[in-house]
Amino acid sequence: MNISRGELLSKLNEASIGLGQGTKKTVAQSDCFIFTTIDEVPTLITFNDEIMVRIASPLDFNVIVQATELLAILARIPDDEITVSLINGEFRIKGKTKTRVAGLVTQAELAMPLDQIAAPGKWHRLGEGAARLMQQAAYVCGDDEAQYLATCVHVTPDRVEACDNQRMFRSEGATGFPGEILLPAASLHELEGLEILKVSIGEGWCHFKTSGGAIISLRCSHEPYHAGLDAVLEMADPVKLVLPAELKDIVQRAEVFQDSKFNTRIGIRLSDGLLTITSRKESGWYREKKGIEYSGRDIFFEIQPQFLCEMLERTRDVLVDDRKMKAESSGVQFVVTLSVKAEEPEEE
Repeated sequence: MNISRGELLSKLNEASIGLGQGTKKTVAQSDCFIFTTIDEVPTLITFNDEIMVRIASPLDFNVIVQATELLAILARIPDDEITVSLINGEFRIKGKTKTRVAGLVTQAELAMPLDQIAAPGKWHRLGEGAARLMQQAAYVCGDDEAQYLATCVHVTPDRVEACDNQRMFRSEGATGFPGEILLPAASLHELEGLEILKVSIGEGWCHFKTSGGAIISLRCSHEPYHAGLDAVLEMADPVKLVLPAELKDIVQRAEVFQDSKFNTRIGIRLSDGLLTITSRKESGWYREKKGIEYSGRDIFFEIQPQFLCEMLERTRDVLVDDRKMKAESSGVQFVVTLSVKAEEPEEE
């Protein structure tokens, strides 16, 4: 069949969040694209035991093919239109002329446990901004599996929140969720950049529908969340502080020296008249200082840089007391626990 290379690549990239390559390869064929037929509907599937993606297949035949090579060759072929076919057990890709052709070995038998996940039930329209709020809450989560609740975002019909025992995020407002669940932050990170329109909750799985028609299923939990988080938001005699307008630019420079987009934290220190931002990883470090209208005791905290940048777009006003810093804007509250001053890189 003839097909647009860009259209095929776009579908594969959207389905790629369900792949389990490298250390994430957890179930049979989790490193493959599954082009199959479900209820007489051609469907493209990926599944890594934590995330399943189901999207309309752009092919008119069924085939199971390893993902890495397929994505790589499609990204490098210059032709806008290509021909794809299944010949002698190979997935063939041909450009405009016979001089450019590739053949990928296919797998004949379906081994992926697709029956683990039931089809979504009733769909509910996601609340305005709820998808982005879940992403922001995920930035607050930790990655220590021994502290399970700290790795999840808690979503109810009227709240999105997360807490890693040092930082807390809470947003009040209609989410569109019909019930209360815990969603792993690591899985929510994979949804970044997608336009999520609807949600459906099943037993052990939360399903999302994108604007492109994809159904993305995330493994979830229904266990109770932290009790008593309201007390975390309380402050004792807080002092108002306005963070400098240039802080976002400084943070973006500092985040170059982080090992992970989601789990690395940069250091923020406030002292009399001075703001200091630090970041460090094995291959280097960064520090920048900025004058600020502040007088008081030294304050230090760590925060995920992308989250801080998004917080600064909402507000630069924060409250500080002896134990924590708090920012609040348009129904969203963020609290970070203050700690001792971090060790800074030495000057030459």
